[in-house]
Amino acid sequence: MERYNRAIEILLIAHGNKRLDTSQQIVLCDFLHGQKRHAESIPILEPMVDSSPDVMAYRTRLLTAYHRSSRPEQTRRLLTETDAHFRQQGRWTESNVAELARCCLDNELFAEAAGYYGEVISRRQRSAPNRGIGDGTLSDYYSRQALAYAGLGRTKDAVDGAAAGVIAWGPRH
Repeated sequence: MERYNRAIEILLIAHGNKRLDTSQQIVLCDFLHGQKRHAESIPILEPMVDSSPDVMAYRTRLLTAYHRSSRPEQTRRLLTETDAHFRQQGRWTESNVAELARCCLDNELFAEAAGYYGEVISRRQRSAPNRGIGDGTLSDYYSRQALAYAGLGRTKDAVDGAAAGVIAWGPRH
């Protein structure tokens, strides 16, 4: 029905009455972000990150909320903490790095996004058959890294990344 503001109102009341489980709180935060009400999601997301520090999806939502609420110090602090936390004890997996890279790109943290995409590209190439050639995921990583380089004004690197994305598509595409 696309009555997001009414849905948000109902969910906020339920959240205030402690009636929402974690998945419902995520729905509320996603609705808030969809309506560009990022700041309102911060008090919901911060306890989630504190209680479940190994869930990258909570951290990326909170990074987005901080960034889009014009809180650069909190954005930087959380990004630094997230990087340090996930590089320990086997948490620096391809999916986590890719999710963090995408969040950085979506929030115009281009230098960080380019670096993380470089790492995830390397991981993908090491683990995929044929070094990832013919792999749509690898192609997507290269394309997104190219966007990050373009955001940095590094045209040559952006073109190289886009070309690598085309090459990674393989002969069937």
